[in-house]
Amino acid sequence: DIYGGSGGDNYMSIVSESPNCQHGSPPPTTTFQPKTPTNPSLFEFIPTTTSKWLQRASSTPAEHSDPQTEEMKKNLLKWAPASLTSPHLQSLHIVVNIEVLALLVTNTSVGYTIKQSPIPRVKYLYIHILDGLCAHLVAKSVEFIGMSKVFSIGSGLLLDAKVETVTYGKLPRLVQVEDDWMAGCTHLRHVNFAEPLPNLKVVRHGWMRGCRALTSIDLTPFPTVEHVGDHWLSQCNSLQYANFTAMPFLISVGHFWLYGTVSLRRVSFADMAYLVRIGTSWLAHCCVLEEASFVNMQSLQSIGDGFAIGTPLP
Repeated sequence: DIYGGSGGDNYMSIVSESPNCQHGSPPPTTTFQPKTPTNPSLFEFIPTTTSKWLQRASSTPAEHSDPQTEEMKKNLLKWAPASLTSPHLQSLHIVVNIEVLALLVTNTSVGYTIKQSPIPRVKYLYIHILDGLCAHLVAKSVEFIGMSKVFSIGSGLLLDAKVETVTYGKLPRLVQVEDDWMAGCTHLRHVNFAEPLPNLKVVRHGWMRGCRALTSIDLTPFPTVEHVGDHWLSQCNSLQYANFTAMPFLISVGHFWLYGTVSLRRVSFADMAYLVRIGTSWLAHCCVLEEASFVNMQSLQSIGDGFAIGTPLP
């Protein structure tokens, strides 16, 4: 199951028995307990094709580790300055070069684990971004470049980061993103992509949940996405408009899709002709909704309980 079981095994959601929200009052409280990185160091979770090795090294006690592993861990920790989560950076624009970070690993003693490409000077075929990269980052804006070889993104990229604008370079190989992608970014207002993501198929739980400053969302960069997990754009309190027609190949969405978006006024799901399944509490407690389109959704077979509860459907 793409959601990891009923409701997803990375979340525990507790919904109170409060009455339906009216006159813009908040919806019932939902408590999230997402899977979070075990180590808060910013670049401890460095993107590299040697991700399995690095995860193992990070969890190995020093007394059971070899000298090469310990030296590698010391080198990584040099790239985790505490100032990157300091309020003093809140006016800065930060550029994160993913390919350079990957080379930081491949140029060390573990470089021999990288499969050689037939193309000269290309040491890896793809990059996997490990859990927690740039979580809790404080900055005016952040830009990710050097992402052309990124194949997958781990949990918590920019989780609870205090940034207003996020910009991504080209991501032609990205196929899957794990939990809490840009979740809890309460200051986030703009998300920009250099071009559409032509191969992205799966985004798991918590995608942009709790982005309370976001007023609109451009979904045109995601034309090939087929499966999305729980709490997609839930409790984005300032979101006023959303158009999902740019995602025509979406097949399934988990629970709490757009739950508690108390400022949402217009939304369109038109021409989502392949959408088959939606979980519980879809569009629940969208208190001021004025316009909604459900045209040409002929494949839809299953909608979970709580659909549009507390929402004045037009």
